[in-house]
Amino acid sequence: MIPFKTKNFTFSIPSSFDDLKMNDLKFIKENLEDNEKIIERLTGLKINTLLKIDLDKIIQTLDFINEPLKEIEESQLITIDDKSYLLPEDITLKTWYQQIQAFKAYKNGDFNTVVAVYLEPLIRGKKKPKPKKTKELSKKLDKLTVQEFFGAFNYLEKQILLLSERIKNMPQPKITPEQIEAGAESFNVLGDFNTIDDMAIIYSKTHEEILLWSYSIIFNKLYRNNLNSIFESKHSNIMRNKSTGNDS
Repeated sequence: MIPFKTKNFTFSIPSSFDDLKMNDLKFIKENLEDNEKIIERLTGLKINTLLKIDLDKIIQTLDFINEPLKEIEESQLITIDDKSYLLPEDITLKTWYQQIQAFKAYKNGDFNTVVAVYLEPLIRGKKKPKPKKTKELSKKLDKLTVQEFFGAFNYLEKQILLLSERIKNMPQPKITPEQIEAGAESFNVLGDFNTIDDMAIIYSKTHEEILLWSYSIIFNKLYRNNLNSIFESKHSNIMRNKSTGNDS
């Protein structure tokens, strides 16, 4: 923090991400064109009490907010309500429910929820996060410093990006023209529910039970199922060609 003085007041302005709270960063980003509003927010003083201060100098102190948040050092440790927790070293060992919720939040730019989805069960010592408590925790994370929050978020984001790449590179069985003509692509609107429902039927489990499986199990089963579908398709084509005498 950098101190400033007026005749009647002494106050400090954040000079790094260690000093700035998440809710203040969001306020600044939303009011970039209104320096007076930003200064009032950070000092708690009305602008007319600061007229003898060089306002430009105060704003220059905040130049650090333009630094890339992705460059904040990753941290597995996060502290909330004076208690510290270790975020998962491998998110694939957490539930499929968490993977679905975290990926959805990440896609929507809701970084608070990404962290909350993995942190909330740790706080309660449970396996699955509760939606209401996750939402409450998401808001509470705005009270962390930017350094604390993005240290944790960057730690999780790295894993999310690596897992996304693995999912993207998973072998996929080809949809035949006949399947497309029959309307196979219409199932896409159901998203993850397609896979959840298939898994529940195959393994005689409820949807809730399937969602509590670790994503590593789900990934490996999907990978194997896809390989099996590709094999069956190729095998059928080979046998069909042989039966028609066209084995070239």
